[in-house]
Amino acid sequence: MPSSNTKTEALQKSGQVKIFKELFSSYRHKNYLTSWKRAYVKRIFHDMPPKKNGKFLDIGTGSGFMVIEAAKRGMNAVGLDISPEGVELCKTYARVALSPKDQKNVKFVVGDAENMKLPANSFDRVCSIALLEHLVHDKKVVADIGRLTKKGGIISICVPNTYERTAFFLKILNKRNDKHVGHLRHYKAEDLIAEFRKNSFELIDLTYHGHTCMMVNWIINMIWSEIPPIVDRFWWWIVDLDMRQKEKDNSMNFTITMRKI
Repeated sequence: MPSSNTKTEALQKSGQVKIFKELFSSYRHKNYLTSWKRAYVKRIFHDMPPKKNGKFLDIGTGSGFMVIEAAKRGMNAVGLDISPEGVELCKTYARVALSPKDQKNVKFVVGDAENMKLPANSFDRVCSIALLEHLVHDKKVVADIGRLTKKGGIISICVPNTYERTAFFLKILNKRNDKHVGHLRHYKAEDLIAEFRKNSFELIDLTYHGHTCMMVNWIINMIWSEIPPIVDRFWWWIVDLDMRQKEKDNSMNFTITMRKI
């Protein structure tokens, strides 16, 4: 008989596959790089500079935007996702967004983040945006990221912030999102940093992001599918305002950047 933990894991994974199959099937973006994703790219590659000709891994790659942007910056990039529909979407976006030369430097694979069959010490840069909170065995994945990352390699990990610290209005949005996409937990930054330190990482940077000011941008994106240029400038002013508050821990999310030692 399967254990209750095994059943829980199977139910979570099947639920995630179903949720993201519906999500990816609904995508109609002409441009794979929406404003929100551009903000992630700007922040992540600021704190985790690309390494020319290095190897990049994005775990839970979603629409593949980080992989595509890594390839544009001269890296050999791999995106792993549990959703077959998501991986096909990634391949479509890559064909449109990348030159034939850069397309040769990207690979998208269907795979389970809790059972990654990738060689050890293979990647110079590892990225994971909004993944760990979906996984039953998140600590196992943290250890596996340690296995996959080369010595001196840099990782960028983004997760939802603990409810204990999140501002009141942001808690409402987070609780709605948790239920919609199947989050299992939120994190305290110090706890997640400590878990990665157990796996031979040292902290480079901790950034809290998604403060209350970003609700303005959320409303803007609800009004306009294609943001007018003058509004887009204001949108990025809000992003910069959010980043100036990076040390304030009452945000929706945080990102840790760490180096393998």
